[in-house]
Amino acid sequence: SSTLSGFSYLGFRYFSVYFYGLMELSSIPLAVMNAFKDNPEWIQTHPLLYLLTRAAFSFSFLYIRIYMWFFIGPRYLMHDFFFFWTIPNWGLEKSFVLMQFCFGVFLGLLQLYWAVLVIRGIVAFFVPKNKKKKLPLPPTSKMQSNGYGTKTKQT
Repeated sequence: SSTLSGFSYLGFRYFSVYFYGLMELSSIPLAVMNAFKDNPEWIQTHPLLYLLTRAAFSFSFLYIRIYMWFFIGPRYLMHDFFFFWTIPNWGLEKSFVLMQFCFGVFLGLLQLYWAVLVIRGIVAFFVPKNKKKKLPLPPTSKMQSNGYGTKTKQT
């Protein structure tokens, strides 16, 4: 959705710093975290480093891709929509801008979905899992239902 600023003459250059630089900073701790997941023995030998990597990813993702997106994303989409609205004729340029707007909305919603997953991971880390106790089974009886609501003794 940021190709308007990177690959066109249409402007939108002021969004390039966020889309091509700042937003990708959260990918660095994600790559380190994925390296740990690909090598489980690293998690066993460096548990504190793994924990710090997870915390760094969670913080950077929620701050950069969610908190900052709420200030930058809607403004980008608004400019994109107004630009689409002012293009006089349908053609390649208007189709391209409409496609960029749709991708921007989709990727914004995708960021929110990923944020829910990150927050679930944070909650799962801090909130202990409740292990449900198995209820004891009632004692078995030699009585069986005869289908009429009464029980008969089994012989």
